[in-house]
Amino acid sequence: MDANTVLHKDLFDALPPSMQHQMLLRVAEQKQDTLDQCKTMLLILKRFPDMVGKHGVKLIETLLSAEKHAHFHTPINCYRKYLVHDVLPLIVKSQTETRTKQLYKWLQKSIEFYVSYISQAQSPDGSGGLSSPGQELLSPTKKMSVSFSAGGMKRMPCIQGLTDKDGHISKPWDSLSQLLEMSAPSLGWCEEGFFKKSSKESQWQDLLLTYHKSQQSDFSTWHKQVLYCSMLLLLQCVHEYQGRMDPGLFAGVPMGPQQPLVLIEGFKSGDEEQPVGPKHKKPKMDTSIPVIHASNNIVNSSAVIQNFMTSIKCWELLHSDSLEKEFKKLCSHIKTENWPWLKSFEADMLLYQGHFREAVSLLQNQKLSLRPGAQSRTDVQMACCYFSTSNLSKCCEMALNVLSTIPQSSQSHSTPVAPPQCSVRGRWLHLLPCTDAEILPYCIQLLLACFKEKAFSASQDDMSLGHMIVLMQYDWPKHEALFLQALSKIKKQGSFTYNLFFNYVINIDILEEFAFLKSKDGGKTNLDILPTSIKLLAQQRTVTRGVHKGVKEDFRGAMEKQVARAGEHVGDVIWQFLTNEREFLQQNLL
Repeated sequence: MDANTVLHKDLFDALPPSMQHQMLLRVAEQKQDTLDQCKTMLLILKRFPDMVGKHGVKLIETLLSAEKHAHFHTPINCYRKYLVHDVLPLIVKSQTETRTKQLYKWLQKSIEFYVSYISQAQSPDGSGGLSSPGQELLSPTKKMSVSFSAGGMKRMPCIQGLTDKDGHISKPWDSLSQLLEMSAPSLGWCEEGFFKKSSKESQWQDLLLTYHKSQQSDFSTWHKQVLYCSMLLLLQCVHEYQGRMDPGLFAGVPMGPQQPLVLIEGFKSGDEEQPVGPKHKKPKMDTSIPVIHASNNIVNSSAVIQNFMTSIKCWELLHSDSLEKEFKKLCSHIKTENWPWLKSFEADMLLYQGHFREAVSLLQNQKLSLRPGAQSRTDVQMACCYFSTSNLSKCCEMALNVLSTIPQSSQSHSTPVAPPQCSVRGRWLHLLPCTDAEILPYCIQLLLACFKEKAFSASQDDMSLGHMIVLMQYDWPKHEALFLQALSKIKKQGSFTYNLFFNYVINIDILEEFAFLKSKDGGKTNLDILPTSIKLLAQQRTVTRGVHKGVKEDFRGAMEKQVARAGEHVGDVIWQFLTNEREFLQQNLL
């Protein structure tokens, strides 16, 4: 400050408090700009705490009216910020007498503001920010800015209508929690220390205790306490969970090379290599509570799983008979429909709970507004849900959609990371990074499971059996036990027809087994696996040569050529198979 400013300040400080108060009130009345007027009134409340009861509620009403007439398209604006972050804490801290209904309304405004602020989406350039149309800053000098703070964290975008100095909130979750905690005495909430708990699990246990007390009492304020505290814990956990599942989703998240994650139905262990799916003789799905197994390539996966599980417990509590109606009202008041990330969590929760059809419906709706790059995550989730509801054709379609986004070079030369197997009984889920090396093996296993389901459930479906054998080559000899089951089925049938065999089967072990099947010692199984073009040539030669002799020589020649292809990269062959035969594969599963 310059010398004149210091002098004026000293003179003002020397005045009696009552005169200071009157002078500041006169300055506020003369302000033409509503926001500047509110700032001056806020200065009065901070300088004279005993005046909060006189001016506080009126200031909140002024801010609410200004926000309404400014026609903002978002709660993240200058008026709402001053209301919930600056003025309301002063009012609840002073325990100014207010109607309970009014205080709950202000808290709803606060939750909507803070959660909307925290969950702002990344802008296309990755800088974060508000992007709703028609939103202009109140002054040309009040620019929206994005900067970086210490610790590798992106700083949140500046709030509309405020300068960089006033337009940021450093710890929004803490601010919201403290506001609810300060409001507790005025709302008649019991002092159980929910806000003092250091861990989310401790907060959950405290919530359960309060909930059980509320069930045994007519004390309605306890129901409200459980409602608001459960909502706070739910939103915190879901936000942290979704921030890890999709690191590019929110502005202001930790920077780093983290990959998006996906939660998908797991695979049975053992020889069957099959996702936990439906059996035709047992149409009732096993929807028991599953275990979540995370990839070793996920850093601190336990925190992701804990946030997910706590979110589910809060969601289920909020949907209990005594809370569901009030929960839906609260969701309407704070406009949760504007938070698509909450729907993303709901889709994961439905998959976890085994409600696959509902999950598919929600995922389909989400596909209309997905961010670029998020399509494959949704498709792989839909694929596992379709498999679990016996819709094998749609499962195949979604899996092939995912595989079509993976470059051929990745399919050909990446080292497959097999999804972890689990020996526990019942359902289990994968938590995987969305990398080519992790998603590719899962999708191929899913396709393999589709064709196995078809091949072994029908009396004779050689086409599905053939497709299955081609896919078994991936990550060989992992599926050797399943291949032996396929051979056993072919032997029992006494014949096998698959004219794509020599186009895509190059594995030397598989070729040797089929050559043996054709031999006398192998039972001379009738194998119709020559390409159609070779079969036509064989039919043309039957005039001058014996049919059986010609076919035998053609088979031997084709097998010798195929053995020479054994050095080809199996990833290239699988990629060609999935690309060239895509429509054929889907039709086979109809």
